[in-house]
Amino acid sequence: MLKTIYKILLIVICLSIVACKENPSDSISDIPFGLQVGQKAPLFTTYDINGMNISLGDFKGSVILLHFWATWCPYSRNSIGNLLSLWEKYASKDFTIISISRDYDTTALRSYIDAYKLNWLHIHDSRYDVGQSYDVKVIPMCFLIDRQGIIRFAGSPFEPQLSQIIDNLTK
Repeated sequence: MLKTIYKILLIVICLSIVACKENPSDSISDIPFGLQVGQKAPLFTTYDINGMNISLGDFKGSVILLHFWATWCPYSRNSIGNLLSLWEKYASKDFTIISISRDYDTTALRSYIDAYKLNWLHIHDSRYDVGQSYDVKVIPMCFLIDRQGIIRFAGSPFEPQLSQIIDNLTK
């Protein structure tokens, strides 16, 4: 009985630390974590979910959090609370969130954004162009970019130091 409980607990723990992947057949050791802190953030130009042209270069001089996610990913959905808190705290300090979705269905994405009042920029990366330029293999994944366009954080939106780094960059 105790062995069964330990096995179940181990499975739950393992599942809770694995992020959503586009290709579930990839093993954990095959997952690179994208670009690294200190690198120049790749520029991109695309369209937001309203069809407006959006370019990362337009935000030069701002602190930007790129958030790669999808509504179908439970870990991504769980990260939304953290993003809402960051948005409420820093939106007035020249801070921008750009969420880049891997959703298959634009209607589901729009419904989710409306339902949870996610009042920042959203991109539907249907061809995965932006995700590829950042070498994103798992979601949710965030890149925090400083005012000079340098990546200052690369990792999960759940990491507690993210807020502290944003605080330092928005002073």
